[in-house]
Amino acid sequence: MTHMERDDLRAVIFDFHATLAYKEKSVATRDVINVLQTAGYDVGPQEWEAAYRFVFFIDYPRERIGGWKEYRAKVFEHLGIDHTERLHEELDQLFLQGNVWKMYPEVPGVLKALSDHFRLGVATTIPSFQVIPILGDLASSFSFIGTGDTVGKAKGSRSFYLTIAEKLGAEPNESLIVGDDVLLDIQIPHSLGFHTIQLARNNEPQCEVADFRFSSLEEILALVLPGGGSD
Repeated sequence: MTHMERDDLRAVIFDFHATLAYKEKSVATRDVINVLQTAGYDVGPQEWEAAYRFVFFIDYPRERIGGWKEYRAKVFEHLGIDHTERLHEELDQLFLQGNVWKMYPEVPGVLKALSDHFRLGVATTIPSFQVIPILGDLASSFSFIGTGDTVGKAKGSRSFYLTIAEKLGAEPNESLIVGDDVLLDIQIPHSLGFHTIQLARNNEPQCEVADFRFSSLEEILALVLPGGGSD
């Protein structure tokens, strides 16, 4: 990035999963099916996964679903399940105990350094009612947290990225997107005029259209901050 491009940069937008945070522990589909079948519902793992993903990518963003109970109710609707309050409570417990997210250790320092100079955003389909609690106090570092429900589209649509840039008060060519997914974080944003950084924590192959390829978020500071991020 040239000095002129650095001066023109107004916004830095981060992917969430595998960029800011990672799943240390996940609920297995078989555990969900056990709860459903114990409650008397004849639902198989493929049915559950298909309905869940349909809601995640289609219903939840379009309808701006705002909580897990409403989200699951939509899944149950597709499955033809006449759900009960007790079923919701059992699944709440399962997911609360079974899903554990962790922030990457460098994230707080990187966000603190960048937030003094740029407007920061998040770009993920993952619901805001999941992302914001995971971020905790770090959520205040962001000017806009772009999720399926706050944007009204799933990540990958052109309008998803353009809406986030607009909310941050920046044009695509004034915005830098950071993420690990070659298609969603690099290729599509690149086609819209965004600057991109491929985050390759595990030495993934180079994406040819990525402007930069880093193995840690800390490397961004030397690229975009005056004086290379040094005090």
